[in-house]
Amino acid sequence: MKYHEVLIAGLLLAASGVLGAGLVSWVHGRTAPQIALNERSALLEQIGALVPAQAIDNDLLSDTLTVSAPAALGAEQTRVYRGRRHGEPAVLVFSPVEARGYSGAIRLLVAVRADGRLAGVRVLAHRETPGLGDKIERAKGDWIDSFRDRSLRDPAPAL
Repeated sequence: MKYHEVLIAGLLLAASGVLGAGLVSWVHGRTAPQIALNERSALLEQIGALVPAQAIDNDLLSDTLTVSAPAALGAEQTRVYRGRRHGEPAVLVFSPVEARGYSGAIRLLVAVRADGRLAGVRVLAHRETPGLGDKIERAKGDWIDSFRDRSLRDPAPAL
């Protein structure tokens, strides 16, 4: 009698697992296009905060190249979005990773104009201490905006 009950419980558990996995797979398949669309919209919104729409006339998300410079950009491969105006290079947007944050990696979005000046910088993700390190977020302060219009020849003043 006990063997029969254990077998039934095992079969019910297995059926529940298969049903649950199937349901998750089905939901993922149904929502994947919307997720991709939302990710594209979020990326365009983040880039739009750095690069005004009138500054470029091409589709940034389809004019890309992949760069492999892990020492400089923090990842094995980094996608670079190329903004053009009248066919000429106007801005490059890329997402480096600074691995040496106090509490882990800091993912950035950096836009550099053709003249070498920064169009802007935004923090995409970080795990810094709330109240201390989170001031790198635009919503928490304007420190990150102090880099706008700066270049290697015109660095920000020492704080």
